[in-house]
Amino acid sequence: MAKRIFDMKKELIYVSVCRKIFVSEITNHQNSGFSKGALTVIKRNIVSIMCLAIIIVSCTNKDNKEKSITLYPAIENNKWGYIDKTGKMVIAPQFDKARLFCEGYAVVSKGPISGYIDKTGKMLFGQQFDVIKNFSEGMAPVLYDEVWGYINKTGEIAIEPQYDWASKFSEGLAAVQISKKWGYIDTSGNMVIDFNYDGAWEFSGGLASVRQLNKWGYIDKEGNIAIELTFNWAFKFSEGLAAVKIADKWGYIDTTGTVVIEPQFDQVNSFSEELAFIKTGGKWGVIDKTGKIVIEPRFEMGSEFSEGLAQIRLNRKWGYIDRTGNIVIKPQYKGTWGYTDGVAAVRIDRKIAYINKKGDYIWNPSE
Repeated sequence: MAKRIFDMKKELIYVSVCRKIFVSEITNHQNSGFSKGALTVIKRNIVSIMCLAIIIVSCTNKDNKEKSITLYPAIENNKWGYIDKTGKMVIAPQFDKARLFCEGYAVVSKGPISGYIDKTGKMLFGQQFDVIKNFSEGMAPVLYDEVWGYINKTGEIAIEPQYDWASKFSEGLAAVQISKKWGYIDTSGNMVIDFNYDGAWEFSGGLASVRQLNKWGYIDKEGNIAIELTFNWAFKFSEGLAAVKIADKWGYIDTTGTVVIEPQFDQVNSFSEELAFIKTGGKWGVIDKTGKIVIEPRFEMGSEFSEGLAQIRLNRKWGYIDRTGNIVIKPQYKGTWGYTDGVAAVRIDRKIAYINKKGDYIWNPSE
């Protein structure tokens, strides 16, 4: 059986073998509601790591804020290990694939076998499943015999495999799919919201974006319609606002459904750190929560802000800007990722390196 590795995060990328790339939410595009704008960063990252067997961004910064030391997957002699933020190798290179740690566990692979390790590098469990995904709220989706279920942090099956698709838990609920219809379950596996929807996002701020008859709206955690299904597309809420598409333009609504930034943009990203990238006139710039353009559109592409910096592309090279739009790390990379605990992954030629916020390398396999 061919394995499909997906996750419900728009910046998650998995490369299994050269030229066979499986990207989160592209296959699930019609279910999760990505627009061309939201897919921009994903498409860029596909190119960035072609033929590299790694997941660099497997947790969002929010997911990956752990009390213990942050570790980053790094390659040495064609094997993946883990470095700390100083560039010291703390888990010896031994894996064929490696993800970032989420809730204290990381998914790694040796040959065809995948499992979870802890931060000592000890293999714990998960090897019996066909596909395993990251932990969220103490639960991880797993694929067994072509159906999805969930395990807990002891490796025990918490919810029996039975679904055609299973997303991560968020705010106590997870979107699951059977026979092309989506509903929501709780962490005990109880059906909380029935299989009524053609598409579904995770919950954020007590609301989830859902689709029926090609229109998107929002439900609350009891399954009640909170914002009528009238939009052509609708992202999940982020920092109190959600991007929605009305006709052929994008704007933003608040949690009451009130339009707070009029639809006027060709493409958009979600808000992060009070700012959002938008595309107008063929270029990407940045707006604040009032809709005011605070960084003039001049970039070929742009990503979300992370720890005060955002990824941008100019002349087909990637670098970083600050919140005022100043370029703080000049565009020079073939690919970039967001910062986690002061460290970001960048692509140099066909290899992944890590830099700090000054642009200095803490890990460069090319050297």
